[in-house]
Amino acid sequence: MATWRQDDVLSLGLDTPWLWSDPLGEESLTTYIHEAAHSRAAHHGRDFHKELETLAGRAACIVLPHAGHIQQEYATLLERSR
Repeated sequence: MATWRQDDVLSLGLDTPWLWSDPLGEESLTTYIHEAAHSRAAHHGRDFHKELETLAGRAACIVLPHAGHIQQEYATLLERSR
């Protein structure tokens, strides 16, 4: 699938079709965020979850000022998440 290497490089698997067919899709973005959290913690323990929370907070700060546009542009995506 994908891995975060110790030299701070994200490696994407060729056998993971959604990473290549829909690189900005929900499943791909989820994978990137998950792997980016491994930059601070190799295992899925407390440090890993803390890094996920930090990344989510940063993403929210970026997205929030554009909430109206996002609600219009991605209405179907938002409906699926409810």
